[in-house]
Amino acid sequence: MIFKSASIPGVANVVTRPFQDSRGELSKVFVSSAFQSHNFSHRVAEVFWSSSAKGVLRGMHYQDESAPQTKLVSVIQGEIYDVLLDMRRDSPTFGQTVAQKIDSMSGISVYVPHGVAHGFQVVSEFATTLYSVSSEFKEDCELGVRFDSFGFQWPDPFPTVSKRDLRLPKFSDALRPL
Repeated sequence: MIFKSASIPGVANVVTRPFQDSRGELSKVFVSSAFQSHNFSHRVAEVFWSSSAKGVLRGMHYQDESAPQTKLVSVIQGEIYDVLLDMRRDSPTFGQTVAQKIDSMSGISVYVPHGVAHGFQVVSEFATTLYSVSSEFKEDCELGVRFDSFGFQWPDPFPTVSKRDLRLPKFSDALRPL
């Protein structure tokens, strides 16, 4: 595993080298000791996947301080445009984004630290995304930012977005105390 830091502190691309033979390929996306040796804390509490069609936009989600959550995001089929938004007020990169295309053949997984909102838009005809998260999802602890409120230009300007994600607060409103 190779860890490549991003411009937002705590964010990293985790690059693996898949094993390939006549049967196909096998890739290990998480090794606890490798993460620990790079000072990334990621205890796996839940693993889930999502399947989405081209143009679907999921995000921008994170959890509050009462249920801090790190994520490791991998694409196992297709290609997505992955976006991270730093929501940590004490961070030197607060309000900044990191974005990149990730596909199932790249060997790249993205480590998302607590306090950084995550979302993506599918750019291939179909994509399946695998997530491991460090704490269980708690609906009453979930926070989010509306996808079109923080000055980011998504690849498809007319995305398919859930009603729930359309109700997320704008970036400016998400910063106000509850």
